[in-house]
Amino acid sequence: RMPGKYQAYAALAVLIPTTSGLLTSIGRLGMVGFPFFWGLAELGRRPRVHRFILLASLLLTAGLIWFTEAAAGRAP
Repeated sequence: RMPGKYQAYAALAVLIPTTSGLLTSIGRLGMVGFPFFWGLAELGRRPRVHRFILLASLLLTAGLIWFTEAAAGRAP
């Protein structure tokens, strides 16, 4: 099990950059959020949760691509 300190760190590592409104450095800041992926790995041991994580990742990636293209003035 992941210690509570890592859980708090992971939550802040994901929440602070995404709520700041500046997504340009989310990749760099997300690299330090390894406990977040550790938690996803623990949750993904169950097949239904694993499929949900995969679907959510796909939808979030598609949304980020759409958002990036729209911000650049290119309609997807």
